[in-house]
Amino acid sequence: METKQRRGPLSFNIGNAPSTNRINSIKKQTMPFKSTYVSQNLNCKFKPPQDMRLSEEHINLAMYIFSSDNDMGENLVHIHDTTASRADLFYLVPGNQVSELMIKLMALKATSNIDKSEIKKVWSLPTSFADDVSMCMEDHELVKKYAHYMPATADLQFIYVPIMENGGDHWYLMVMSIPDKILYHLTHTAILKTMNHGTALSEIIFLEDYAECGLQKLVNFEGWDVGNAIGIPKCTNRNDSAVWVIQWMDIQEEFIPVVPPKLHEEWTRMYSALDLIIGEWNEVRADVDERFQKWWLNLRQSNVY
Repeated sequence: METKQRRGPLSFNIGNAPSTNRINSIKKQTMPFKSTYVSQNLNCKFKPPQDMRLSEEHINLAMYIFSSDNDMGENLVHIHDTTASRADLFYLVPGNQVSELMIKLMALKATSNIDKSEIKKVWSLPTSFADDVSMCMEDHELVKKYAHYMPATADLQFIYVPIMENGGDHWYLMVMSIPDKILYHLTHTAILKTMNHGTALSEIIFLEDYAECGLQKLVNFEGWDVGNAIGIPKCTNRNDSAVWVIQWMDIQEEFIPVVPPKLHEEWTRMYSALDLIIGEWNEVRADVDERFQKWWLNLRQSNVY
């Protein structure tokens, strides 16, 4: 008789996680957050908002992630060549400025999805790409450095370029839409920078690295417009703009040039943290699951929770 592996009731089902965006599956849960789930003895810095609907499992995982009593140096996410510790994820706590590392992880998550797909529709780049373009890095050097994010494909539809200004005081996003032949400029400022980054990408695509995949026949940047998406917000602080960028980047191939009318900042921050840890892109999720299970059992046994 086959012996089944025993799993705790709060396991986040490592082996059964879908390859599609985990945020959508998290949002479909039906249990609203209740304060009774959280013991006063847990020093949790970011509790799910009252109006979020999460499973008990996800609520407890959030407690595990954002408890300052746990090891702040514990690595919770690893994607490709980048690792994030609990301390890094604390930049997603409301009131904290979202770090450049979080934006990079969003790009890596999207790239991981692309790697697993036969049809590669999106390039999602880290903030450092825009910085290197501004520093006039040569095109072939850009291709060498960001090859992981820019696979050769004739199916490309969108290119996401997050851009940081003034040391993180303001973030915005450029989306190059190949079907629309438009460089969408998701901010109220810095149109010239958007055009510069679009020019750099057009020159990269016409390098020899992309000659054989058919992309060059698909893309002709001459005469493209620079346009704003509908409903661009005037962010009141630097935290807002970074969270908007995270939300936009997660749209991936479903991009439409209409900005959601309202930013649920706490929701986006919480969903992003859970998604980074639970998704297949996280190469250490099995280890995190094991530590999470032990943590939960210890709480139950000590009657803290």
